[in-house]
Amino acid sequence: MTRKKAVIYARQSSGKEEESESIALQLELCRELARKHNIDVLGEFHDANTSGRLYPEGAEEVMAFDVAYRNWCRSNSLDKKSRPGLKKVLDALPHVDFLIVYEMTRLYRPVQNSFLQGYIDTRLVENHVNVLTVKEGESNPSNFSDSLVATIKSHVNDNQIRLTSEKSKLALMKLRDEGYLPTGTRMYGIRYIGGRERRVEVIPEQAEVIKFVFRSTLEHKPYNWILREMNRLYGDRVSGKAFYTTSFRHIIAQPFYCGYMHDSHGALIEARQMRGQEIISLDEWQRANDILSNKQRPAQRRKSLPHPFSSLLVCGYCGAKMIVGQDGEKEYYHCITALNAGRDECRQARVTINLIRPSMFYTGLKKAVAPLLALSLYNSLEHQASMQRRRRELDKLNVSLANYQRRLDDASASYVEGQMAVDAYNMVHEKANARIKSLKAEIMQIEHANSNAKAEEERVRTFLTNIDMLMEDRLEPHVFEDLLTDSVRQIRCFYDYLEIDTVYGSFTLRRYMDGKFRNFPKFTYEIVPPDGMGKNPRDTQIHVTYIYGKNTSKDLIVDLRNMKIFAQN
Repeated sequence: MTRKKAVIYARQSSGKEEESESIALQLELCRELARKHNIDVLGEFHDANTSGRLYPEGAEEVMAFDVAYRNWCRSNSLDKKSRPGLKKVLDALPHVDFLIVYEMTRLYRPVQNSFLQGYIDTRLVENHVNVLTVKEGESNPSNFSDSLVATIKSHVNDNQIRLTSEKSKLALMKLRDEGYLPTGTRMYGIRYIGGRERRVEVIPEQAEVIKFVFRSTLEHKPYNWILREMNRLYGDRVSGKAFYTTSFRHIIAQPFYCGYMHDSHGALIEARQMRGQEIISLDEWQRANDILSNKQRPAQRRKSLPHPFSSLLVCGYCGAKMIVGQDGEKEYYHCITALNAGRDECRQARVTINLIRPSMFYTGLKKAVAPLLALSLYNSLEHQASMQRRRRELDKLNVSLANYQRRLDDASASYVEGQMAVDAYNMVHEKANARIKSLKAEIMQIEHANSNAKAEEERVRTFLTNIDMLMEDRLEPHVFEDLLTDSVRQIRCFYDYLEIDTVYGSFTLRRYMDGKFRNFPKFTYEIVPPDGMGKNPRDTQIHVTYIYGKNTSKDLIVDLRNMKIFAQN
């Protein structure tokens, strides 16, 4: 009696769909089954790390018409596009009686409505080959009952995979919404330790690089300069060949460094794994991202601007913009119309920004406008105070957030259990997520402000120190520029005075006339009350006296309570 012949096929998935036995174990169990049935094995074939939904090589024409399969391919990133091992099995079918597999899902696990099962079964029927499985016994694809059972199992398996995937996604979403990165950390400067608490630790030498990147960005350094310095100073602290533009941008975009992360809805929440290990502050992270997203003037543009007054100065006579000029170290602005058309009147609008040789009596525009920028310094303090007054809103917001999250959890559970249609689920999911994101943003702002409530007195003292630094021209250049662009809308330049429009009011600054020189007066200032606080910090005023030789006039009041500036003679 002639012995039956067979080929063995084994497949192990990539791990994205299901847990499966190893290929070696599958082959061994299939060999034992062949020996048990006195079957000669003519060949063994396998596909490793390959989805059971893929076609064998050579089936491209069928794949092209399989809409369900193509849709699945578009929604999945695949390292492999077909199964070469399965092609060898199909090529061997004319020479065997059986195809031996561990279980039918090793042969195919088609996406619903795919042609894959029909394609393989047709090849088996054409060659009169039955399937022998270790777990399920023998199956004859030409038999209606066996074919129907295989089809039902395929549909059940596909549905089970979908449900398992949805539950897995919901579990990861829940973990993220609780403030944990669900798949560990894959970011520069952070090492994943693990354990029940999913602990992480900061890598000190890489944390220095992160601090440098944020510090340089907040100082408005050009991006190319930052990247060059990263490689020059810290080139030995990167795993690849060098830091690249993407390295810089990924560092700036990562809220984990300041102790926050994005939840499953995209809202910022506290990252529990980073509690007490923050590398930078939330304020630093937000300001750096504002700069990077062009909410503030891009750092690259700064390189071409010798001074921050560009775009603020216009000629008072013709309305044309003033353009910058430089005489050695002295910077000045002059009317572009005077340059092009030679108008004498417009030449009178010329403004000197700085003096090369300091004078006892007058100064340049940069130092003269300092009092007009004081309210921008105070503005951040006022914002913090307003956030603290919202503390009573926090409990109400938290209750509302809990209700929306409960509604979303209930909808997710109903969808997974098949009790809610996909359209209804998507509508609930979209509306609830939008509201959850908004609520979390409000809560985060209030909690962050109140975490610093005990430091209010220190903030006031810092404000007073910064006022002194502003008035004495000791601020960092980038800080001065931000105050200037936040405060001043436009400066109209005339022969003997400037009209300055700010967001806090308008002020006319007379020039200091000294022969042929037309510069700007120096000033003294007084903070009232002297400690800058009194019963309420907002009761503070700054009285500014501009000095014109022997004639002085207290002609500027900076009113913190009303956030206004006004002249007073």
